[in-house]
Order: sequence, then structure tokens, then C-alpha cells
Amino acid sequence: MPPTPAKSGNKGCWTAVIIVAVITVLFGVGIVGCIAWVGNEASDLVDETVGPADEADYELSEEITCSEDDLGSVQASGEITNTSNEQRGFLLTIEFTDGSGARTTESVPTGQLEPDETESWQTVFGTDGSDVTCSVDEVSNLNDPFTD
Repeated sequence: MPPTPAKSGNKGCWTAVIIVAVITVLFGVGIVGCIAWVGNEASDLVDETVGPADEADYELSEEITCSEDDLGSVQASGEITNTSNEQRGFLLTIEFTDGSGARTTESVPTGQLEPDETESWQTVFGTDGSDVTCSVDEVSNLNDPFTD
């Protein structure tokens, strides 16, 4: 009678299970890393498209004009220059403050400005023009994500 072979004890099965588990964990870490990278890139694109503008990317005119128009409303006007090296649009938030301290804002979009291009802007706030001051409260990006 031939000798009975010795039992191997499922050693090969456990090795396969460990290899599959390690590959699954590495694949999961890779997927999570890719998702984090894509999320970061998307966040950067959103900020570049509509987030707060970097002060190095624009220059406002020295003086913001705040005057009463013929109808008694307050008109704010000024200029903005694209000082970046690429085409950009901006959204200016203009703050109007009356003599009592009450504040309100109006938004003014610009077109897509080429590098070093200047655009005049203006907005009108329909209120009594006496004792009203105007200032640029915030400048945000307003870029077309589909242009170079």
C-alpha cells in the first residue's frame, strides 16, 4: 500500500486570502486618494471661477466716485484693471452707507478682461443721495471656466 500523503493544512488558501486582502486595501487607498485629488482640483476651479479674487489679480481706480444723479439716486463708479497674466472677469460688491449708518450692497459684473485691460463700472442705488458714501466692499472672480 502506498504511503498516505501528509496534510497541507490549507496554507495556500490563507496565502491567497491575505494577498487578496492586501490588494483590496491598496486599491481602496488608491480610490480614496484619487477622490481627494479630484475634489481638491474641483475646489480650486470653483475658487478660480467664482471665489474671492486675489488682490494681485486686479487694481481698482484710486477714487471711487459717489454722486447723486438727476433722479436723486446715488451713482457709484470707478475702474478696475486686470493685472493678472490671463483673461479674467470680476464681480464687484459696492457698499452704500447712508448718514444714519444703514448699509446696502449692489453687485457689478465686469466683462472678461484681457491682461492689463481696464474697464469702467457703475451702479445706481435708488435712495436719497444726501450723506451717502460708496466703497468697494469685495472683489470676486467671475471667470468663464471654458476660456483659456
